[in-house]
Amino acid sequence: MEKNSDTFTVYIKGRLVDYTISDKTQQIYVNKSKSQKAFIDLYYFIRQENSWHLDKIDNNVTLGKIFKAKEIVD
Repeated sequence: MEKNSDTFTVYIKGRLVDYTISDKTQQIYVNKSKSQKAFIDLYYFIRQENSWHLDKIDNNVTLGKIFKAKEIVD
């Protein structure tokens, strides 16, 4: 198998606090309550030559995409 065809996908589920602060006033102007937001992402990696590179990030995760990924133990 050629190395350039190696790929893997990472499933990440978590919670984050996302807010925006003004550079000038240091005041929060988006998400002032600093409420948490749940997220699920799929990170797709591909090997190019001898190093791994992030190929894409998918923020629209569905069960179909999760089941489509293969679990391979080498």
